[in-house]
Amino acid sequence: MAHADLIAPRHDTGTPAAAKSERLPVVLSIDDKAVNLRVIEVVLEPLPCQVVSLGSGEEALKYLLTQPVSVILLDVSMPGMDGYEVAMLIRGRRQTRSTPILFITAAMCEEQDIQRGYSCGAIDYLVKPFDPLTLRSKVRLLLEYDQQKRQLLSAYQRLDEQRDYYQSLLSSAGEGVIGVSPDGIVRFANPATQNLLGMSAEHLVGYPIQQLFHESDRATDWDSSPFAIACRDNVEVLHEETMLYPPGRPPLPVSLRCSPMGGQQQGLVVIFRDIRQQLETESQLRQQALTDYLTGLLNRNGFTIMLEKVLSHAERSHQGLGLLFLDLDRFKEINDRLGHKVGDIVLQQVAERLRGCLRREDHIARLGGDEFIIILEQLESPDRAAYSAQRIIAALEPPLQIDDDAITIRASIGIATFPDCGRTVTSLMEAADVAMYRAKEDGHHLYHFFTTEMNQRVQERLRREQQLRQALVEQQLFLLYQPQQDLHNGRLVGIEALLRWQPPGQPVQAAGTFLPQLEENGLIVAFGERSIELACRQRAAWLVEGWLDSACPLSINLSARQLADDKLPGKLDYMLKHYGIPPALIELEFHEAALDQHNTKVIENLHCLGMMGLRLALDDFGSELGELTILRRFPISTLKIGQALVKTLADSPRDQAIITATAQLTRALGIRLLAAGVETPAQRELLQALGIPAAQGHSIAKPMTPGELAARFDRR
Repeated sequence: MAHADLIAPRHDTGTPAAAKSERLPVVLSIDDKAVNLRVIEVVLEPLPCQVVSLGSGEEALKYLLTQPVSVILLDVSMPGMDGYEVAMLIRGRRQTRSTPILFITAAMCEEQDIQRGYSCGAIDYLVKPFDPLTLRSKVRLLLEYDQQKRQLLSAYQRLDEQRDYYQSLLSSAGEGVIGVSPDGIVRFANPATQNLLGMSAEHLVGYPIQQLFHESDRATDWDSSPFAIACRDNVEVLHEETMLYPPGRPPLPVSLRCSPMGGQQQGLVVIFRDIRQQLETESQLRQQALTDYLTGLLNRNGFTIMLEKVLSHAERSHQGLGLLFLDLDRFKEINDRLGHKVGDIVLQQVAERLRGCLRREDHIARLGGDEFIIILEQLESPDRAAYSAQRIIAALEPPLQIDDDAITIRASIGIATFPDCGRTVTSLMEAADVAMYRAKEDGHHLYHFFTTEMNQRVQERLRREQQLRQALVEQQLFLLYQPQQDLHNGRLVGIEALLRWQPPGQPVQAAGTFLPQLEENGLIVAFGERSIELACRQRAAWLVEGWLDSACPLSINLSARQLADDKLPGKLDYMLKHYGIPPALIELEFHEAALDQHNTKVIENLHCLGMMGLRLALDDFGSELGELTILRRFPISTLKIGQALVKTLADSPRDQAIITATAQLTRALGIRLLAAGVETPAQRELLQALGIPAAQGHSIAKPMTPGELAARFDRR
């Protein structure tokens, strides 16, 4: 979303805002986060400039097509077009080629990143969080540079005018120069004019100048033309873009200046420049502002313009219209496993397959990432939209062959129709988006129509998300602690910290009721960090009390996103030092499903955490395949038998044999083994008989507060 409309131009008392803003140089701030834009507005408030804030590179390119700018502050990392791409396009345009660009990035730049930025046209870098005084000083200097440049250009313009006066009838190397008599007849044409118009000097001299500005050969009235008026009134005529019509040749677009001769001379000097290349470049920039650079499809900006146009036509003609919102299933896994270069090729090939599924009157766009959206015009019935969705799903069935990899692609599609699901761009897109998520919930590789019931569900989901955000701010989260007990002597051998949420006026909610939504909206990392902080604080308190010995670790659950977070080791190191906890007292627990062995960051994090002395626990053993390979590759300290396997033990001699062998293997490897989800005394006795040393579950003890835990277990 553009933020320029949120910023009122500053003006002095008694001075109209419009007049003031026209005199102020413009600083263009480009960032996809509104809070960053607002910070820059506040920092630059004291400077004599107007700050225009925009939320994407596409919007900035569109703005620069029509508005002059003195300084550009450009975020490097943005969805869609990043800062490097935007800078290159800005440098490719004549009007903005010399506009200074200051990159603002949220991460420390490597040398190659800095060199790339300079090659794209940046003059400097600032790293977030930046010093406000530094930014203000740099922008002040750039504004002064811009003012000096404008003064210099003004001086050059005056010199050009003098040159044109004294050398008006001399040959010009690049521009066309024509000398015209007071009655509109060409008296001189330099070589450039002859080349551009394809007319010889003999043909041009004596030719009526007015005929070059009209397609027909019919004589025109010179006396009423703007050029004759300019000659009589001694004024200059400027045309940034006009057409010349040389006889027998295609029309020639030019910029033109017509000046009366001075002194004893009578007549006009017409100077023109071929702007075909300029117009082509500007056309390309307009196209790039509407087109996805990777696939050649419409981008989000181009799609919005197209949908507004199509909606207007559908409203007038009373025709139906369909919107298909398509999201590739598990595309992140392809990027993580094979790299972003292969991911880009996948997106390009998917775009080609989608093109092949559509009619000539349909439109397709890539909104960013792995999201595509399709407009179906002249939709006779919703069945037609369903048929198109089926064709797309079928077209994506055959694996993509990229080098030696056969890549299977699946997609979830949400369908919204006009006018049933909405009458505006926003309402239709929201409806299609909601329907797409319903298709994902139903099992992926499906399509789903938007319904009123789904709208109610999305409103509930948004309300729930707001409650979860408030839970972080208002500290509604707390931990309960479930003991892990030795099955032979009853001794406490470990404790698992379990996250709970207490919404105001509602019952306590277990993590399983809200963790899926946290994973979906990205809040899982923040909740995980809060859980780590609460657990470390409690373990430090127990350490001071001397209540638990060093052989009793406190287990903290990690999500898949946390495990892939490159900042995880640093955050844990800070917590351990802040609370004075030996690393061996903390155990980090995760499911194998979170252990993406193709993700180098996950692998690096696990080995780094092991080297820090933290214990690592693999949870839910028996629910997935490949655990033994994990035990060999990673420094696992604890193996937890999953509840699903515990429930089937009594009726499965094969599972009993697996558990017995696992107990022997973990003893040999020095890995702690315990069973989770032990719900009955019979399960407890069977596990003990099979050689399982420890367990947790409601048969052992329910999750409890620190006070309840201390009352249940003594200090031994």
